Amino acid sequence: MRATDRRQLQGRVLDEGYRVGPLIGEGATGLVYYGVRLDGGASVALKVLRKRFASDPELRARLRLEAHVSRVVAHPGMIPVLDEGQLPDGSPFIVMEHMLGESLAHLLARARRLQLRWVMAIGRRVASILHAVHSAGFVHRDVKPEHILLDRAHGGELRVSLLDLGVCCPVSPATRTLERERGRIFGTPGYVAPEQAGGDGTPSIQSDIYALGATLFECSTGRLPTKGNTVVEWLRSAMTTDAPPLRRLLPDAPEAMEALLARSLSRQPDARPTSARVMERQMATMLPDARIVERHVASRLMQVQGRSEAARTAEPCTPTRANPLAELEQARGG
Repeated sequence: MRATDRRQLQGRVLDEGYRVGPLIGEGATGLVYYGVRLDGGASVALKVLRKRFASDPELRARLRLEAHVSRVVAHPGMIPVLDEGQLPDGSPFIVMEHMLGESLAHLLARARRLQLRWVMAIGRRVASILHAVHSAGFVHRDVKPEHILLDRAHGGELRVSLLDLGVCCPVSPATRTLERERGRIFGTPGYVAPEQAGGDGTPSIQSDIYALGATLFECSTGRLPTKGNTVVEWLRSAMTTDAPPLRRLLPDAPEAMEALLARSLSRQPDARPTSARVMERQMATMLPDARIVERHVASRLMQVQGRSEAARTAEPCTPTRANPLAELEQARGG
């Protein structure tokens, strides 16, 4: 881990309740540390803002919103936020359940591409979580493999979680929020919907559906549906280029899956599935033995439970690839 701007937190006790351990994850504006609850010794994850963003009111509000959304979305695929607190500099921190699973991005990096049955099994579970987020009145705005965590629960069942609500927003934000965000782009190139790539700041359930479609396309084929070497090229590709048909790359893919991905990746928001629940149900019909497939996926995940405590807490639970848009948004907290 490269971050040094919060190094002084390690070893400290926050709010007389949590001792801060090693850095286990970092993003453009936030850091995640391993922690221990003093009352009982439970392992937790502590999320804080980077020092240079500690006084940014918008980012402070986003971190608190992340905690709020995790509580109001009723779904087991949401990582529980257990507590909230305040650092000595006045910036907030949140306390989350410490997860030991493997991100979908990490699994994809190991496998290069996944069996289509695996893709549908994981995809329908993510769609279920997204539907719960949308039903609670929020849009995630950064769905991608790095934010999907896979774990093997007790009994060998697959557990799927959707992470990082840092840029989540209400489906119908206040007018002042729309004005402030007009022209800004949230998300990650390759997963950003065409209408968002064009700078439309209006949050949309359909933009999340596009991002999920791009994630499933990448897991199936080993490549994203759009291409680019720079941020501008990625965004232009999203706005001007249709995703290639799945069966052109994978001739044996089911026609129903090709049709679902084609609709999800349409450049016209109205042509996409009307909800994440629709995507979930369609994938379920393609996978009648979903439980067996899920257990197979779970059995192939990296085993972190058996590692030493030092090894577990010295690495992130959700490895991430570079996000070129982060550089554009850091100054404004995107």
